[in-house]
Amino acid sequence: GNFDAAFALASFHLRMMFDSDADSCENNDALARTLLLKAAKMDTTRSGPFALLGVWYESQNDEARAKGCYQKALAIDPSHPVAGRGLKRILSLDELQPFCERATKQNSPVNGWAWRCLGQKRSWVDGEDSSAVICFQQALRCRDIQGQGSDSHEMFYLDPKNTSIVPVRESGETWGELANCYRRLGKYSAATRAYEEASIASDGCLSPSTCCAWAQVQLDLGLYDEAAEKCDVILSSGTTSPIHQMVAYIESEALLAMAKQDVQEGKFGL
Repeated sequence: GNFDAAFALASFHLRMMFDSDADSCENNDALARTLLLKAAKMDTTRSGPFALLGVWYESQNDEARAKGCYQKALAIDPSHPVAGRGLKRILSLDELQPFCERATKQNSPVNGWAWRCLGQKRSWVDGEDSSAVICFQQALRCRDIQGQGSDSHEMFYLDPKNTSIVPVRESGETWGELANCYRRLGKYSAATRAYEEASIASDGCLSPSTCCAWAQVQLDLGLYDEAAEKCDVILSSGTTSPIHQMVAYIESEALLAMAKQDVQEGKFGL
């Protein structure tokens, strides 16, 4: 049979599983699995069917089978962007590291997921921000992180169990992670540029934690107005998060510094 036609049809029905209403979803559900299994048997040297089977099993909360399918796909194509992201949702960063290292040894335009995971491991687990910076920079050069619609299977990068959640642009998140590394390294100018890129890539919709970190940089640079403004946006957003206490502290520090400046300049008539 024609593998490409079979795989395209299987991909279509998997996509329809997430786009359709409940009744038609059941039909697409069974058909997607059947067609993906058929495509996998037609050519066992192709990674695509195994990666999408992983997505199917993950959507059914069958983590063990999903993990096996993702690992099979990565054994065939170590940089596969769907399988890599799927495995990341299941494994810890420590467990994922060998898969990432294999992927980054390939000269691939879609191994950004692996570079980003290595950056997170270096930064969050190992505390090696200098090394993490290099990883995040590499990730941002990759097509799968840039997310410009160049991959027809890009929708399968997302968690299949939470398809109703509006996806956050990975490039924006990665710029934010890079900026946080620069901030911890004391490279405030580089951090500021990276936060600005994160804001552009995210259409201004940065996470509260990234906005808080940016406000901290502005506070340290003496940009008190900007820091207070960012904190005010977070605190008035109507949603609460554990970061709010830190945001309130940064805002109070910024406002206090502004008040001291006003006193020194005689604006209060003292």
